[in-house]
Amino acid sequence: RIEGTQRDNLEESLNCYHRALQVFALDRFAEDRARTQIRMSESYRYRIVGEKRDNVEVAIAYLHRALRVFTLETSPYDYAEANLSLGSAYWERIVGDQRDNCEQAIACFRETLRVFTVDAYPTRHSVAQNNLGLIYRQRVAGEKRENLEQALVCFQASLQGITPQSHPHSYAISL
Repeated sequence: RIEGTQRDNLEESLNCYHRALQVFALDRFAEDRARTQIRMSESYRYRIVGEKRDNVEVAIAYLHRALRVFTLETSPYDYAEANLSLGSAYWERIVGDQRDNCEQAIACFRETLRVFTVDAYPTRHSVAQNNLGLIYRQRVAGEKRENLEQALVCFQASLQGITPQSHPHSYAISL
């Protein structure tokens, strides 16, 4: 939305999502509810109102709920999207041990790549690989040199399947 402040727009989006969840409360709308929870988690991650730590925890909770509905077998695309968002949320997480949060994020991004292959979803593959590269670059666990080498591998993989002409934004952020 162009009008209004980012703060007001995020709060309005959350109000709309909460109302949608009331409609999607029935079991027959489980997938719609789960998709709403994924979108809602994004609004919570970017939310300005409240404490960042609390907002990220709410986002993580909504993503775990969505993943009860979306599985690799039943809804691979939605499953991968939820894991991509969950990886980002763990990466941003303030609560808990930084090392554990980082490892959780890596696991989520790796899970995402089971669906977002370079052939099937080149742009989403690029995003997941780029995120992995960034997180390996700051990883606490393991040897620093090995983590940096793995980051480089991920950054290089993020450029597979995309070109500056086909996906200029994704290509630029992967450089």
